Amino acid sequence: MLVADWIRRRADRDERGAVLVTVVVVMFVGFIIASIIAAAVMFTIRANDDNRDNLDAFVAAESGRDAALAAVATSCSITGAVTGTSPEYSATVYTTASTTVPTSHDDATLDADTCPTEATEFILINSVGTGPDGSTAEIDSVYRWVKTLEETPGGTLAYFAGNVGGQKSIYDGDLVVRKGDYTCPNEAVINGDLYVVNGTVSLSTSCHVTGSIYSYGEVASNSQLVRVDGDIVTEVGDVDLSNNGVVITGDIHAGANVDLHGSGGTNGQALGDVRAAGTIDISDGWDEVPPERTFEGAGAPDFNPTLEDVYSMTAWIDFGKDSWGADDEITSGCLKNPTASQLRGTGRLLIDYTQCSGNSVTITIPTLEVNRDVVFVVPAQKTMKVKFDGNVTRASGVALEAAPQLVFVHEDRNLSYVDGEPAPTCESTGPDDLTTANGVTSMGARVMIYSPCTIGGTVRVDYAGQFYTAGNSVNFNNGASINCKPMSWTPVFEEISCRIETDEDSVPTTVVQSLGDRLFQTER
Repeated sequence: MLVADWIRRRADRDERGAVLVTVVVVMFVGFIIASIIAAAVMFTIRANDDNRDNLDAFVAAESGRDAALAAVATSCSITGAVTGTSPEYSATVYTTASTTVPTSHDDATLDADTCPTEATEFILINSVGTGPDGSTAEIDSVYRWVKTLEETPGGTLAYFAGNVGGQKSIYDGDLVVRKGDYTCPNEAVINGDLYVVNGTVSLSTSCHVTGSIYSYGEVASNSQLVRVDGDIVTEVGDVDLSNNGVVITGDIHAGANVDLHGSGGTNGQALGDVRAAGTIDISDGWDEVPPERTFEGAGAPDFNPTLEDVYSMTAWIDFGKDSWGADDEITSGCLKNPTASQLRGTGRLLIDYTQCSGNSVTITIPTLEVNRDVVFVVPAQKTMKVKFDGNVTRASGVALEAAPQLVFVHEDRNLSYVDGEPAPTCESTGPDDLTTANGVTSMGARVMIYSPCTIGGTVRVDYAGQFYTAGNSVNFNNGASINCKPMSWTPVFEEISCRIETDEDSVPTTVVQSLGDRLFQTER
């Protein structure tokens, strides 16, 4: 019994020792875990403090950028860095006349502490912000410096590249073709002047120009019943016309030769003076032009304004998705089918299609009484297709000249110059498209199509507004007309008008300068 008790007590002592060891181990492990947790918490706290300090510095840097932007936009008089103390920042404004986008404030082309001028192409703002603990953040922000004429003339159909086509149609306004040749379609009517600045002109059957034709190259026709109520003037090309009932009411002045030919059919008529820097040949198929109205070797014709002026006045403007100054914006989702209630409202509206998937965006306009200006902006990489699926009307008593504007913009984000000037750059697979559904009978708004790509489609009703595109092959059916109306969207463009003034004093020279889109921002 005593032996058994002793063994039992010995075992109890052994078990108590084992429990103690276990407790010690558990406490040690717990201490390690607690230490790790404490270290992690302290690391997180320090990281959060660092992040907060870095964020404070970054916010200060952006505050400096915004202050510098305000200084540039409001009666700029910058002579040094723009500084602030709460938050603490120092921002420097750089400008450049180079057409190459700067990538850093260290670029050699940049001038520091200068206000932009008419020669400026880009603005870079370098801003350094300082946080409460002394940490710093630095950003470089690059912006376009936009220069437009107070009135940009000749926006009716200011084509910039490629061909200009279309079926029977009526153009109300001056027609400007900056690059490429132009063929006046069968039975088309241009209620204004025709300017073909770098190409030739071909006149099809029953083409009627109520104004004058000003062409760099040849003006030619072998068709019948062509009518020009004004003059035909070429800078370097011939004037080569067949008879067949052709009537030229004004003067002809060719920078090369004049050949009025044809012996059959109805006589042609040249009712004004006929001048040529070279030779003049008038066949029997034309009514007689008396010698006192023919002038060979007459020298080069005068243009007022010159074709160079017209080319300059109608320079391409790069439109992006920023700087539109809209009162209301829809930037989330992909509003391909906006409702009438979404399009109506107070203040100007911008709809951004950046979040649309796929390679194409089709914007469908419903039946709508439009009561405000709306701009639809499609990303550069996507094809833009516009479909009017219902009648668009305006309030009773509102003249078409004052109708709300629907502006469809296919972004041109490429700012590279071609031949020393801005140029359209199409980044999508294209072409873009403008179409009216069969049942549509009214487009009562002013509509502008802006695209760096060629645009096609079919329009079956009268179109009021403007095209500003690289090229146009839209078919205007059912006798549809294009009725040019001035368009304006400050601050992006002041006004794109419909006429090229022929009075020398009326050639627009006032340049409106403004801050454009932010192209990119780097952060350090």
